[in-house]
Amino acid sequence: GSGLCEGCEVSLVYRDPLHVHACELEDARVLERAGAALAEHPEGVLVVDVSGVTGELTIRKVPEGVQHIAVVCDTGDNNITHLGDKFLEKCETLTSLDINALTQVTSIGDDFLIKCESLTSLDINALTQVT
Repeated sequence: GSGLCEGCEVSLVYRDPLHVHACELEDARVLERAGAALAEHPEGVLVVDVSGVTGELTIRKVPEGVQHIAVVCDTGDNNITHLGDKFLEKCETLTSLDINALTQVTSIGDDFLIKCESLTSLDINALTQVT
């Protein structure tokens, strides 16, 4: 594990390939499965669950061809206070991003979105504590 979520027992039981936990995004198999699913359903939404994650969140890598990302917290329990530098990088196909589940965020890093030229919809209404 990357220490992203301490004690996070994420099973790589292959459920919906487009519903992944944040700490699984470093797993090439998970990215491959999601990429294959997106190839079949280009309008699909990649759902990134951040249950149990504390401190900083950086997604950085997502599968090829992802157009929509929704960050959710399946357990309602996250304490993410900072969105890291280069939160998302080189997501050329990404058109929409919803991070409204991240209600505890107080700060956002540099180059928050880098090389995400297609992004037209960014839903951050819930991020009311960012100064």
